[in-house]
Amino acid sequence: MSEKLRVGLAARIEAYFERNADEYLTEEDALVKFNATHEQMLVALKRLRALGTVETVKVLRRKV
Repeated sequence: MSEKLRVGLAARIEAYFERNADEYLTEEDALVKFNATHEQMLVALKRLRALGTVETVKVLRRKV
């Protein structure tokens, strides 16, 4: 995947949260919403976290 497309994904994620500041997305939702692979999402989120634009958290809960 080219660097231009990676930057494009990061830009799309950033724009989404600028328009929807109170939204939370699960990893699965983000992959579908942005039509990205897991690897592409990891690269984009690493870039956005480094810029201080987004934060990510992992959740552990009891399976019902």
